[in-house]
Amino acid sequence: PKLVRRFFGCVCCRMRAASARAAASAAAAAGVVATAASAAAATTASGAGRLHHIRLAATASAAAAASAAAAQRAGACRRWITTSASTREGSSSGDQVAAATADQAAAAQTHVAAAASPYATRPIVETTCPVGEGTLRFTCGKLGWQADGAVTVSQGGTTVFTAAVAERRPMMAAQFVPLTIEYRERSSAVNLIPRTFWRKDAFMPSDRETIVGRLVDRALRPLFPNGHLYNTQIICNLIVADRINNPDVLAINSASAALCVSDLPWPNPVAAVRVGYVDGKWLVNPTVEEMAKSELDLVYAGTKDRMVMMDLGAREVTTPVLREAIRYAHQSIQPVLAALHELSAASRPKVELKSIAPQQALLDAASMLCAAEIRAVMQNHALTKRARLLELEYIEDYAKSVLVVQFPHEHRNTVDTAISLTKRKVTRELILETNLRCDGRAPDEIRPIRCEVAPYPGLHGSSIFERGETQVVCSVTLDEVGVRYAPDIERAVAAVDDKNFFLEYEFPSYATNDVGRNYWYASRRETGHGYLAERAVSAVFPSDFGTPVRAFAEITSSHGSSSMATACAASLALMDAGVPITKAVAGSSCGLITSPDGTKRVILVDPTGDEDRYGDVDLKLVGTRDGATACQVDIKCDGLEEDVLFAMIDKASEARMTILAKMDETLSAARPQTRAAQYFKATVDVPAHLRGAVIGPKGAVINDIIAKSKAISIALEDEGAMIITPTEEGLEIAKKMISSIVAGKTPRDSAAGSDSSDSGSFRTVVAVPQNLRGFVVGPKGATIRAIETATQTSLKLRDSGAEITGSTRQAIDDAKAKIEAILSKYTNNNNNYGNGGNQQQQQQSLPPPPPPPLPPLP
Repeated sequence: PKLVRRFFGCVCCRMRAASARAAASAAAAAGVVATAASAAAATTASGAGRLHHIRLAATASAAAAASAAAAQRAGACRRWITTSASTREGSSSGDQVAAATADQAAAAQTHVAAAASPYATRPIVETTCPVGEGTLRFTCGKLGWQADGAVTVSQGGTTVFTAAVAERRPMMAAQFVPLTIEYRERSSAVNLIPRTFWRKDAFMPSDRETIVGRLVDRALRPLFPNGHLYNTQIICNLIVADRINNPDVLAINSASAALCVSDLPWPNPVAAVRVGYVDGKWLVNPTVEEMAKSELDLVYAGTKDRMVMMDLGAREVTTPVLREAIRYAHQSIQPVLAALHELSAASRPKVELKSIAPQQALLDAASMLCAAEIRAVMQNHALTKRARLLELEYIEDYAKSVLVVQFPHEHRNTVDTAISLTKRKVTRELILETNLRCDGRAPDEIRPIRCEVAPYPGLHGSSIFERGETQVVCSVTLDEVGVRYAPDIERAVAAVDDKNFFLEYEFPSYATNDVGRNYWYASRRETGHGYLAERAVSAVFPSDFGTPVRAFAEITSSHGSSSMATACAASLALMDAGVPITKAVAGSSCGLITSPDGTKRVILVDPTGDEDRYGDVDLKLVGTRDGATACQVDIKCDGLEEDVLFAMIDKASEARMTILAKMDETLSAARPQTRAAQYFKATVDVPAHLRGAVIGPKGAVINDIIAKSKAISIALEDEGAMIITPTEEGLEIAKKMISSIVAGKTPRDSAAGSDSSDSGSFRTVVAVPQNLRGFVVGPKGATIRAIETATQTSLKLRDSGAEITGSTRQAIDDAKAKIEAILSKYTNNNNNYGNGGNQQQQQQSLPPPPPPPLPPLP
């Protein structure tokens, strides 16, 4: 009987859909709404409760051609469904059928009228809000129809498009919220063509794209519920950049707006602004030019009454200024939040995604099995991280083996989640009850610190920084040759200038005793942590220090706060290398544990890895004794109040002073001299019109100077020839050779057939008639290349003739003779070809044309 009913219901569904399509087609052709109403009534007549959307793709002309057949099919379908429905489940209520009939009739008429225009069913919604001196414009419904939510956000001439999509089936094997956020900056956004071989944008995201993607992730992830195991993807694309407004804040707002207008459950909108401080004046979403003068760069994201994410880069701002910046930023996001709430009115109906969380019975069983054992391990303050981890793994394995048998219907990941929640609950309760941590420290106590400089004298600069079980080895390299330039796209979008200081952060898997991935590329976490440390130390790096410097920090052991340890190690290594940084830099992090009812809070200074994992907030603050240079705040709850945030900043500032005092005991200032290899530099004045003489044909002259002087680099700049050699003797040789070249060359007037040196070397121009230039060039340039190779000169065909450039007068004369021989061959012979004559005789004197080029290989 079940199979019969299931088959019967499936056939009824198909017949109802066929009836609706046929009846609506007939209504569109004949203009009879009653037919559509009858079809709608037939569609909802069944008591099974299955409603199907009427989708019409046929045009009016096609419907008119088949109107008679459609009406006949509709009547047959109505009779079959009505009879079947009454036979199986009885008749429906007359009032319900009448109401459904009217609604479906109106819907059918609307679909018929709008079949030719997709915009009619997808209205474009726009809203604006003032932000600082500019205006944010949100547009929904114009792009990304297939996505769950899609919004474009513009400020000035910069536009970011964001689409959000989520699956409807949960990922039961996920250990965290499966949220992926990508941000991309295309070269087309700034009207550039990529300089790659294939003329395509880079396959891997740049560091800036990774940093902006992490900003969006850190602002949105805390507001997703813990049981959200539905794979969600948010993609932000920079469509156009006006080189005035930075698009990173627009990406955060567009991602939040895309979730607001989607059918995904999203509790509260998140808004973000950038705050600058120029000449004592606060600026909201300042331009790129204004940010270059600002004392701080604060990106702030929050809800109506709480902070969600904060990212700060500053020039040693004091704590009162930082507090005022946070207050001003929170006030500035309110208009953006109002616009997001207005945009939410145009959202699709929200779907209900069931939160995948362990049942209370499973949580109670897990607590009974392992809560007491976990508490005993956490109260054993003598255990190291590795020993504590082994004990907890044994307890978890035992509990898992028992729970899998007791709850066979539960997914293994759900069992793991129940055990993890038990461990989290016990760890937080111990801290709240005893005011002690797993290693026996008080909440405001810092782990033991050990610093060492110059552990490896062969490096330009090196240091080792240890804090508890976290250890960082940092090396510094000074380069006298080249500087890495910012990519074109970053230079155009955010005005990223060339920089002389780079910091690379590497977190290998052995730092946590894990077998991890092959780290031939930096992960998103490594890129973010390295950016934070580099941003903090760059504030004290001397702007007039012309030598490029690279710091490489490797985490050899990790138990929390590795990024803050990196900033400390980099500061010591730079001072050991003799880089005159203005002040020492140190960093400290703070965590937060809150009771379930929110009545008690404990701020943890210098948290360990477990405390960071099970805490509510992770605040990182870096700076000098005079102020903060960088700060990041990430949360794992639904928001952070202002007073709690300020209290954590004060605790982190106090810890920073303690760490700086420990560092001063090892090295308090930069060494007077660098341990880098001693290079000798000099600049020789070379006039612009004589630079070609120094370079020579195809670089022959300058390469000869480099070989004889053993120079590292000779670069022709606006100031002249910049010479870098490893020895003083080589420097003198290079200076003497360049000076002799400059002194021996004098400019001469340039004329056809006469020698001149306007381009910096011996040059002459040989007049070549237009109809004879092909003979000088030869097939595929073979003749001109042969002349250049034989005479060591450079030939260029210009309007005035063949321009010959060479380092010696003899080379010029040889090349000139070869060209004149070619011209005389085709001019004097064969009836004076070059000066006129019979066209037929000229064609006979021409050599056979070269064969056509071969087609390209497939």
